[in-house]
Amino acid sequence: MKSFLSALMLSAALSVGFISTALAQADEFSAADLERIRSYTLSTDFLQKWRAMNQDPQVLPCNLDALSLSAETIEDRAREYAARPGIDASLLAHDLTAREVVLATTNIAIAGLQALKEKMAWLDEEGDTPLPVSAANVDFYRQHADEIREVKNIAKQRSRENRGKRAQCPR
Repeated sequence: MKSFLSALMLSAALSVGFISTALAQADEFSAADLERIRSYTLSTDFLQKWRAMNQDPQVLPCNLDALSLSAETIEDRAREYAARPGIDASLLAHDLTAREVVLATTNIAIAGLQALKEKMAWLDEEGDTPLPVSAANVDFYRQHADEIREVKNIAKQRSRENRGKRAQCPR
């Protein structure tokens, strides 16, 4: 992910609405975390719960973004996400866990980028490290792209309610 073409690919992904923050940091994950990401399976159950959480006016808009976390491991990112004010009640109300949200949204971001790479072969540079995503999750992304886009648009709209700035959690 260190080549110019990879940077261009990330830019292209951003320009078509994919969340790629997680991917930009994917090369920093340990082999064990890459395997955790790759072995997580996206599901319609998660997607429905995630949509409901994004639509819930009781959920702080800052808690809709799990890709802006800075911890270095999946487990530490889940703990960082779980430590946000109000997130425990939000997750509980929607039958989700912080770890699940971190793994699922990371997979959605990476699967979206992989689908883009496959669609635009010129983005795939020979020798690039394979993306840490299963073929099943890429297929899931393709099958549910409209729903995923809808959820991301809900989150963007809710964030705009914060005067167009990324919502910050109260400390």
